[in-house]
Amino acid sequence: MDDEELKINSYTARPTIVKETSISRRRFLRQAAFTGIAFASCPSNLFAALPSHLPVPKLYGLNAYFLLVEAYCKVIKAPGKNIKEVLKCYLRDEIKLSLIQDKSRINAVRFWAFNDYPAPCAPFPPYVFDGKLWIDASRPDSTVLEVLHCLVELLSEMNLTLVPVLSNFWPSYGGILQYLVWTGELEEETYIQALCSPVLESRIYLRNCLKFFTSPAVASLYHTHLSRVLPLLCQTRQVRIIEIMNEPRGKNPRSLRGKVLKDGRMPSDVVAGWLNRQARWIKSFIKEKGLVVPYLSTGEEGWLEKPLTTKTVYLKGQGQYYEAIDLVKNTHYSPKGVTIGTIHMYPHPVVKMFNKNICGVRFLERRGWGFLLKDNLTATVKNYRGLAREWITTRASLLKGRPWYLGEMGWCWPGTSIGSGVADQKTLFKQRKTLYSEWLSLTFEKGGMGAFIWMLNGLQHKDPFYGLSPSNIISLMSGI
Repeated sequence: MDDEELKINSYTARPTIVKETSISRRRFLRQAAFTGIAFASCPSNLFAALPSHLPVPKLYGLNAYFLLVEAYCKVIKAPGKNIKEVLKCYLRDEIKLSLIQDKSRINAVRFWAFNDYPAPCAPFPPYVFDGKLWIDASRPDSTVLEVLHCLVELLSEMNLTLVPVLSNFWPSYGGILQYLVWTGELEEETYIQALCSPVLESRIYLRNCLKFFTSPAVASLYHTHLSRVLPLLCQTRQVRIIEIMNEPRGKNPRSLRGKVLKDGRMPSDVVAGWLNRQARWIKSFIKEKGLVVPYLSTGEEGWLEKPLTTKTVYLKGQGQYYEAIDLVKNTHYSPKGVTIGTIHMYPHPVVKMFNKNICGVRFLERRGWGFLLKDNLTATVKNYRGLAREWITTRASLLKGRPWYLGEMGWCWPGTSIGSGVADQKTLFKQRKTLYSEWLSLTFEKGGMGAFIWMLNGLQHKDPFYGLSPSNIISLMSGI
């Protein structure tokens, strides 16, 4: 760790907000290149080098993490056809992004710009590894890279603000465990166990989290990977934010007890240092290539190491030290590192449903942050609505002076009994219509750039908890 990282800085950076123009979405789309000629190829220099510090509009965002994988599948099923034309049909006709954009306020998309799965192996069905970006630890799949390139160009031509994510903490699509396998610091069988067993997953992560954030070999390999992906992302002004990792944390046996490590640091210091080092490296790489420099985000949820100092009515005030990550620490660690804050929120009771993982194993899946509601309060919509307001307000207060956004937000309500199944769609839609509008308004009121709802269903990635069809999204987001 260098001297710059040993102190918390008060450096601030404010976003430039673009006022909305009078041009309609329909009119824009009629004029956009998206409806024009399909390119025979996707030249790497289509977008010239552009200035940094790009303005960011108010973000009415949509999570569609699956875009790269499904786009790849469409291309593979259409051999010999123009890649860009195939992807244009997929975006327009199958997931109906053009229609969503035209009929609602959606103007931004957050998606995975990685797929770090290993080579196909038992016990997984073959389709699990569709669209994997790496043939081996250091060799990319040229077809997947081309699909990512064309996908970014098409989304940019639609004038959507893009928020690509560079890696995952969790085991799906690789995660930190796959990096440890690649560097020889974890057995592949252990990673497969984490993929197939939710019980083993938590144990394996507790043992290996900090190994990822302290491994020089992992950092070097991560840079190798980014050197192939970043030029595809930062060629366009539409990539306004890049997330370093989806939901990072350093959870380990010592963090569970709130204890320091042997070197005297809190585990959250290790994570904050790693995230800011990557942010500095990314900015340096992008500038050296003469590309667009976007805001750099941690991709975190908003956990705090220390208790809140402000009084709350609904939200528990204690810190989440056990997660070994701290929102304030990450965003103020280095003036040359992370440049924008992010939070997630699923402020509802725990909802349980039986599901199957990618190994075909049936397990009881749990979603929701019910544990954040004060113990003396009952699980009512009113109380969780208050919890959500306090979650946004307290995090916004801590990020004051920093740009920030709500990277994921989702609402799901239990069925007939708390924690059992999901409420009927009519009830859910009515609740979401009210709450998503309220959360967006509050985010803007508290200085946030915007919010991304979770999520647009993929054809092969249905989400029974939060999944929304294009028509659902249009209905939810048209009047907000």
